[in-house]
Amino acid sequence: MSKNKIPNEYFEHSRDFFIFSSKFCGIRSISRNNIFDIIKTNLLDEIQNNSVDVKNYNVNGFEHYFIIKKLSWDCEFFQRPMYKILAILYNHDDYKILEKANKIFVDWFLTETDKRAYCFMELPSEATELLQSLTSNRFRLVESRVHHYLKDIQNFNYERFSIRQADYNDLENLSIVASSMRNRFDRFHADINFTDELADKYLGKFAQESVNGLADMVIVPNEEGVEPDALFAVNLLKNDWSNVGAKISQLVLAAVDSNTCRGWYEKLLSEVCYYLKENGTEYLITNTQTTNKAPIHVNEKLGFKYSHTTHILTITNNQN
Repeated sequence: MSKNKIPNEYFEHSRDFFIFSSKFCGIRSISRNNIFDIIKTNLLDEIQNNSVDVKNYNVNGFEHYFIIKKLSWDCEFFQRPMYKILAILYNHDDYKILEKANKIFVDWFLTETDKRAYCFMELPSEATELLQSLTSNRFRLVESRVHHYLKDIQNFNYERFSIRQADYNDLENLSIVASSMRNRFDRFHADINFTDELADKYLGKFAQESVNGLADMVIVPNEEGVEPDALFAVNLLKNDWSNVGAKISQLVLAAVDSNTCRGWYEKLLSEVCYYLKENGTEYLITNTQTTNKAPIHVNEKLGFKYSHTTHILTITNNQN
């Protein structure tokens, strides 16, 4: 599809949704126009590179564009087609028309894709009409996420703790830690499409891949008498710094064995901030489930501020 296939006003109509769902949403030093331009450019690049599928439906004279991406790594791991809806673009305020368009998409998905195909979308709380229209058409809410940010890391000052970089020798143990610390409210454990065992396995694999290079840095405890049964993984996001106009990094995984490493969520988070301070980062962004009260409390204790809330919706042909 050509970059110019979707009229600009369709992106403009979704401006607030793009901004409120962006991981950069809470950073006040980044203009909202910049956030919107980054998301729009990324979507247009995906379309131009044919790395997404665009479904176009006309309802009562109004066009609707569903931009869908097939996730290769997820497909390989789960052994089923896995899709993410990157955006639903339209240019009207009629809920009934939107609901009809979503129904057409769902009918296509249920009849034309593999019988085990799985699809999800992450939307901000502000997208009330989209959330209602999707959940009225077989999409299910599986997770609500709260996003936080820490600013002015260069002046971060907190207690220091003994940590080290995780390495190849930690792979098996960290996989066990990540898979055994089951949180029934995270996206995969909460979704009836996945067994707890498969969700555990996914988190274990994600921890291993983080150590193997998926994350820029993975740290574990290095204190005498403490097992290395906790990890924090971070991506520096340096490739985004110039476009965003701020030096922002992201916490991508945290897992702590509550039996052998009690209290190490706070300790590792503190050391992550010192690591980022040494690498020139200005902001750290993170998210967790709205139900995950202990990490939220620690985030606030170390100075993190609320950014925004998003919801993850999923649909599949079956529940197996």
